[in-house]
Parts: sequence; structure tokens; C-alpha cells
Amino acid sequence: MDKNIVSWLVLVVFTSLLVNVLTVIPHDFNKVMVLQNQEDFENLINTKHVAVVYYYKREVARIRHFFKEFDKSAEYLAVYGVVSGIVDCRGDGNNLPTICQKTGIEHSIYTYRDGEELLILDLETMFDVNSIMSNVLQLVLLHEVPIIQNKADMEEMIDKNKGKSDVIFSYQKAIGTYEHRIFMEVAFAYQDKYAFAVTTERDAVESLRESDQISQSSMAAIWALHCKDITESHENCIDVKYKGKMDLPSLAKYLRSMTLPKFISVNNGYEMIPYAKENLDCLYLVYDTATQNEVEKILQNYKYFFHGIVGIVLVNMNSVLESARSKYSHVTLPGIGLKKADEEDVGFMTSEWSDHTVAEFITENLLYTKHEFNGEASGPPSDTEYIDMKDDDNNDRTQYNLPSIEDVETQDDQVADSVFRLTKQAMSLNTVSTLTDQTYSQTITNSSLLMVLFYIPFDAKSMAFLRAYGEASELLVDNSTPNVLARMNCYDWTDVCGKENVFTYPTIRVFKKGKYIEDYNGLLDTQAVVRTIRLLQIGSPIKLQSSEKVMDFIEGRLPANISQLTNTSILGVFDSSHKSELSAFSKIAKQYMKTIVFGVTDSATAKTKSPAIIIVRHNDPFQKDSSLTSDFSTDSIAEFIENNRLPVLPELTAYRFPDLFKRGKPLVILFLDEPVSSDIKETLANIAKSGKFTEFTFCWMDISSNRGIGEKILNSYTQSSRVPAISIVNNKKGDVYNYHGASTEFSENKLIKWFTEVLSKMVEPSKTLPSGDWKPSGRSYDFLAMMDFEAEHGQPPELINNEEISYEGDQEARPEELKTEELEARAELIQLGNSRLYHTAKDRKSDDTITDKTPTAEHPADKTTPQHPADKTTEPMKDEL
Repeated sequence: MDKNIVSWLVLVVFTSLLVNVLTVIPHDFNKVMVLQNQEDFENLINTKHVAVVYYYKREVARIRHFFKEFDKSAEYLAVYGVVSGIVDCRGDGNNLPTICQKTGIEHSIYTYRDGEELLILDLETMFDVNSIMSNVLQLVLLHEVPIIQNKADMEEMIDKNKGKSDVIFSYQKAIGTYEHRIFMEVAFAYQDKYAFAVTTERDAVESLRESDQISQSSMAAIWALHCKDITESHENCIDVKYKGKMDLPSLAKYLRSMTLPKFISVNNGYEMIPYAKENLDCLYLVYDTATQNEVEKILQNYKYFFHGIVGIVLVNMNSVLESARSKYSHVTLPGIGLKKADEEDVGFMTSEWSDHTVAEFITENLLYTKHEFNGEASGPPSDTEYIDMKDDDNNDRTQYNLPSIEDVETQDDQVADSVFRLTKQAMSLNTVSTLTDQTYSQTITNSSLLMVLFYIPFDAKSMAFLRAYGEASELLVDNSTPNVLARMNCYDWTDVCGKENVFTYPTIRVFKKGKYIEDYNGLLDTQAVVRTIRLLQIGSPIKLQSSEKVMDFIEGRLPANISQLTNTSILGVFDSSHKSELSAFSKIAKQYMKTIVFGVTDSATAKTKSPAIIIVRHNDPFQKDSSLTSDFSTDSIAEFIENNRLPVLPELTAYRFPDLFKRGKPLVILFLDEPVSSDIKETLANIAKSGKFTEFTFCWMDISSNRGIGEKILNSYTQSSRVPAISIVNNKKGDVYNYHGASTEFSENKLIKWFTEVLSKMVEPSKTLPSGDWKPSGRSYDFLAMMDFEAEHGQPPELINNEEISYEGDQEARPEELKTEELEARAELIQLGNSRLYHTAKDRKSDDTITDKTPTAEHPADKTTPQHPADKTTEPMKDEL
């Protein structure tokens, strides 16, 4: 055969195979419906149940893994009435849904109900069965399990359920985790018994018990809020944090146990009680008429905190059957005892009954941590843990001082934590120019003024400032001028940042007319950036060529709106013969032009002697100006400005503290409650401007402003909130001197006398601040200790997680016993939920009923005919999740 013919045939066969391969979706779906045409698509999305649809247009990253997980999820979602489908958008365009033409549709998953689009889910967040299940179940139960956004929503939800239903509330680190999935599964089963809600905001749960224990590594936390028994709207629901393991069997058991009564009364001693079937420990309270009040007090304190965890059994000796009376004859009334679930006998307390001994008995037998109990608390202390969580295998770990995973990997960087909390809120960066290696030099050259932020996206400080930077850019938007803020991502353009010698982040540089001026070292704050840019746009020094302009400059009217940018204006008065003085003044003006406005004129215009430099403090009620009339060297001018640019008695704030601390002098802080103590403030200002105590920096704080931070500082210095008060704080040595007294004792003479005594060391410090080092607040892994452990035990130590171990996304890693328990718990919850839905739904039709069975390998659903999940007959799941 001719070689050309053979080659042609090979090419035809290869092309045919290639076309067939490219036109097949790269997964053989078993449970997901593959929709071939518009009719199939319409039937799917018009179901009264939730439909989940993926539109396949092309191969994208990790799509094959998603298909595998999507197919697995479809089987389990079907039990909840959810139908899953995939549309091949690469076929005949005339017979495809019009949405296939949408750009970027392959990066999202769409959900529908009754033909209406619900939510669009990002494909990147649907990476395994847990994430798919939890996201879709949240959608299915959106009304039954609302997502709480803030504390106000939380309080509204609680008020709504007072007197109606107990609330099961969960904090989730993120939607789409294993912990979120199991919470939604128990919510499906018990939605008729409790009200459920979920949040991802830590602020929303800050009022709940032990919410402060939620760390950066905490995946989830759950509380039971006992609201059903509330009779008055002003009463608070008692909240109890779930302490068990964060897995499905444990959580299901907890909610199942919560359906049991909080306590029961028995007549014949050890009869069958409902707590036995849940294998719960039981707390026995034995009493008679005379001791009934004592027992009721303990019952009220603990019945909510033990509900679902420990059963409470009441035995009234006046009503118990005679045949059972002998069982308690050895108990001194009132008596308290504990019956372990795996034991036959009740162990009673032998100590004399009191609030303290009862609390101690409960603590030693049921709780981790001992505590003092005064009989007035509404329940056990919040820092206790239940004994069934106890682990006695850590003795060797303690010997080697090995930390837990939580000790090491808990986020202890407050900036990083804040950045993480804000990740859901989009940054406003539309007006910030994004620079690349191609545009960097050209943009700088063409800009009369440009501030460039060099950052890396995984640095918390960079990302915190980038948000403020974007907000500043929006405030600076002006149609008449181009953007003055730009950014350079040094992770993307390492070569550019390397050439600019940028190795610390964030770095902010200022360029004028294509030339580098200096780095910005001010506050990483929106308003600080805005003020800096506005002052740079003004340019200093301003030439003042008339007496009217000089007066406007001194009064703060020139430049326009200058009081919003700076509280300090500096006027230089120089004649033509003062060239060296003017040169030094101009040089200093360039150094301070980001924070202060400078003006220059001559003696005739200013109507004053020259040379002179006048500092005007627009916001200083005690001394408006200061002047320099000799020694006009750059060092002398700079020192004069530093000593006089702030008010005589400035307010101490977070923004002002760096300027005051930079002086390196002890701070004299007047704590007051304005305007009550305003006279004392004037007295201290007079002492400050007298110049007698240049060793100090004087300032004041209003204890009621800035969220009460002044009161907190005063408390730390004096252990009291009484005002007025004065503290001298030497931050270098840590010495604190406190001055208290009535208003009459804050006279100028008495204060001068006390200041003199402090300087002469005639007064002992009232307090010494503890010395501290800038060290990480958390622990780190001690690898040497881990090596010692391995040398002795023959294997490395297992890293213990104080938070419950999560097997998120890794089902194969789950212990075999736990997998079996979870499958059994899941089947039971599904059956329970479906049974309740069937009996509680109104006007339910038989063909819409959600069955209590699931497809199996023995009885698969028909792959060729689209079939609604509600029509499938099933049996409890055997496949692993």
C-alpha cells in the first residue's frame, strides 16, 4: 500500500479518536445527571427542590478532582431532596441553554429552585464532599439555619425564640468545612425540635460563654441556648458551650440526649431511666421535705449545664416506695451521688452537705478543674472540662515540655488576625494604579507627584495598610488631577523591587517630577496618607507677598482648609541679606513638608524684625505661638520645631503618642473627666509653658473618650478610676509616680513642689511597670525535645491538638471505627429528619416525599433517565464519605 495512503489513514483515525476524546466529559458520572439538551435542563432546574448545576465548557484546574467529589456528593445530597446535574456546553449551540454563552461560567456552580437562580458558588470553594455538602445543605436549610452576620442579628434571633424554642448556635471558621457539614446534618434532623443558626463572625458570639477561647485555629464552636423556658422578655437565655468531640456521632448523641428531660423523679430507686439508653452518667439527688430547698437550689444551678451530658435523678425519700427506701438508708440527707454509665452502684458524697462541698464533689467527679463555689453562681464555672474528654496519655509529653498544635499554630499576631477577619470585605482599589515592570518607570517619570506602596500579598501588615491605602485613594480622587497613589506587588515583580532595594514590607516611597524624594514613615492610616498627599501638593515654603496673606497664614486661613491637614504653620521672616538663614529654613521645610505647612516672607511684609521663625499652633488654647530669633543653623531650627510644634499641653492619643514618646522624656499625664477638671488642665499648662520642668513632657487624657482607654491606663497605674489624677511615667525605667487629691490640692504651688520632689528623687515610685521583651506570645516547636522523646520511645511524639481533631477533606484518614459510627449516625439522622418532615409537612404529596433511603451499589439509580432523588428507593449508606 502506498505510504501516503497509510499516513492519511493513520491521520484520519488519530483525528477521529482525538475528536471523540475531546467531546467526552472527563468523568463517568454515576449519580450526577448529564444533561444533553434544553429539555433536560428545564426539567432539572424547574424542580421544587434545590438543583445544583455545573456548566462544563473546558478543562480548568482540578476539575477532574471536583467531578469525582461532585459525583460522590450527589448521592448524599439526593437524600435531602437535592438533584445534581452537569451541562456539556461544548455541544450543539442551538440545543444548549443560553447561559452556556456566559463568560467564565466554568468557574462557578449554579443553584436553582422552581426555575429561579438562587446562589452562585465559587468552584474553588467546592473542593471535596464536605465543602459541597455543607454549602448546598446551608442553601437547602437557609430559612431553618440562618447565617448570623453580627451581634445585633444574634440578639434579635435569641429574642425571637424566647419562650418558644431552645437554640443551637454555631460559630464556624468557614462555610464548607467538615464541622459545618455535620452541624447542618444534625440541623436537618432536629429542625423541628430546636432553632438553629450559624455564624462565621467571632464578634457575633462574644457575649456567649467561653467565646474568648475561640482561637485562630478553632474550626468550630457550638452552644445550646436554653430559651424555651424563658417567661419574661428581659430574662437571658442560659447558654452552655458544647464540650464534646466535633464529629457527627458525638454531636448527634448530644442533641439526642438534649431531647431527654433535664431531670426525672423516681419512686423505686434503680428503675429504668431514660438516660441509660444514651449511656449517660447520672447525678442522684436524695432529699426529704426538710431538705428539699437545698436540693432545689443545686438543681436550678446545674440542670441546664448538664442537660444532654449528665442525667439528673431526684429521689424524694418521703414518696419513694418502701421497698426501695433501704437502698438510700446509708445516705445523709440531703445527699448527692454519681452513677457512672458503666457501673451499677451510686457513689455518694461522704462530706457534710454545703454549697462548697457539693461543688467540689461535682468538680472532682465530673469536671476537670477545681473551683471555689459560693452558692450564688447560676452554674458551673466557664473554664471547666468534662471528665469524658480526659486523656491520661500525656505524662511523657509533659516531661519533655512538648507543646500542642494549638499552642504553636494559634494565630498570635493581632494584625494578621484582623486582616483575616476582613478578607470577606472587598478592598477599594479601583483608584490605585497597579504598576508592573513595564509601567513602573514610565508612571514615575510622567507623574508630578506619586506615592508608591511596595507590598507582598501574604504579609499581614502590607495587606492591612493596602486596605487603608485604597480608602485614601478614593478620598483623593480629583477629576482635574491623575491618581497620585500607586502600588507594586513585589511578589509578582521581584526584579523591580530588588532594583529599588526594597526588602522590607510595606515600604512607601514618594516621587516628585520623576525623582525620588523620600520614604513615607508616618502612620499607616487612611487620614494620615490623605493629609500627607495634600500637604505635598501644596508645596513648602509658600511665598507670602502681602500683609493680608501673612495674616491669613498665621490665622490658619491660608492655604484653604489647612486646619484639616495640620494644626501647625511655620512662618519664616528673612530679608535679602539672610541668604544662609533662608537656605537652612528651606532645607528644613522640605524635611517637614509632609506634616507641617511653611510660609516665607520679609520683615516689611510681616511687620516684624528679621530674621525670625514663628511657629503657630492653631489648636493650642494656652499658647498660640513660639519664635526663634537666633542661631538659624539647620540643627537649631530642627530642634526648635521638635520642641514647639506640638501644643503646650497636648491630648495623649494613639496617634499622638509616637511624637511624645520620641522626645525620650518622662510623661506627665493628667487624667481628667472633661469639662469637670478643666481648671486643673489650665494650671498644668501654665507649669508646662513656664519652662521650669523641661525634663518632662506634659499631656492629658480624658478617661471617658477613646472607648475608655484612658480609664484603663489610669487603672493600671493607680488601681483606681478616681479623677483628677496625675501620673509621671518614665517608660525607660518603668517608674510610675502618682499624685491624687481633692481639687484644692492641684494648685500650681503644690504641683510644682511635687514635680521638684520627683526630680530630686525625694519621692519613691508608686509602681514599677513590669519589664517586657518583644517575643512571640505563643510557643514554638522544640525539635530537640522531640528528638529526645523519639530516642526514648522509638517513635516521634504525636502532635496533640487541643481543639478537636478535624479530618476535613481526608476521609481515608478517619479511623475505621469512627467511619462506621459516623455512617450509622448519619443514616439515623436522615431517617429521623425525613420522618419528621413527612409527618409535619402540610399538603405533602406522595411523589414529593423525601425517602429515608439512599441509593446503593446494589440498587443504583437509572443513569440514562433523569430521575428525581425523591423517587429513588434506598437503604442506609454503605459507601464511605
